[in-house]
Amino acid sequence: SIPHGNIIAFSLAQVPIIYSFTKCPELLEKGYHRWIIKMGNISKEDLRATVRSRISDSMHRLPGEAWEPCQYHKHHISCMKYNAEDWVLGLGRAARIYLPVHVLPTLMFSPHKILQDPGTFVRTRLKNIIRSAIFLTSYQTTVKAMHCTIRSVIKDDPSLTSVVSGLVSGLSLLVEHPRRRSELTLYVLPRALETSFNYIRKFHSRRNGRLAKAMPIVATVSFQVSIALWMYIQAVPEWDRLNHLNKNALKAVFGSRH
Repeated sequence: SIPHGNIIAFSLAQVPIIYSFTKCPELLEKGYHRWIIKMGNISKEDLRATVRSRISDSMHRLPGEAWEPCQYHKHHISCMKYNAEDWVLGLGRAARIYLPVHVLPTLMFSPHKILQDPGTFVRTRLKNIIRSAIFLTSYQTTVKAMHCTIRSVIKDDPSLTSVVSGLVSGLSLLVEHPRRRSELTLYVLPRALETSFNYIRKFHSRRNGRLAKAMPIVATVSFQVSIALWMYIQAVPEWDRLNHLNKNALKAVFGSRH
């Protein structure tokens, strides 16, 4: 295996995601876009006023539109102060997201483990929630801090800023538990691929061209490949990198005996 391959893949996946989020939100799935907005605690209007045109749907400012400081923290004088404060506040937002992620699987599928040793359950889950919350708030803060820093230095908002922010934000995955890094990478990779396909279809293909006509087939084949991978993982007894929630979900849907 490639050393830190999951970190590399996660970081690369952030490039199309962060680029689309900042420059062309319509490329992202709407629910995912709303989730990023909520976790980042910024508004669509303030983000647009910061990195895109304030008077049109253009991804870049029009001639005559002056550069302005970051609008998504316009009530704070310092970018550094805002990002430091929001890192702390982000812990609470992230903890609310990760509480069910770390607690519900055991409650649903292995409640007897809680009754056997409730103290250990509380300690381990609390530790996992805190660790995951640190990862997520570090991720969202890094994206904003990189944008703040680069745009304040060059007094512009080129697309390359989003690319760099995405790559650097991926390093926050180092905070997460090694067993969860691959899971998170597998979570963002389909998002990145979908966004990349949307980008190509929007900017580099004709409305009725071959690519546009092939998209339904690509979606079907992608689903088939995904199911095949799940089935392979379930069928290999030595595979121990799948978390209990996914294992139990596969057993519930497809059965445990083959």
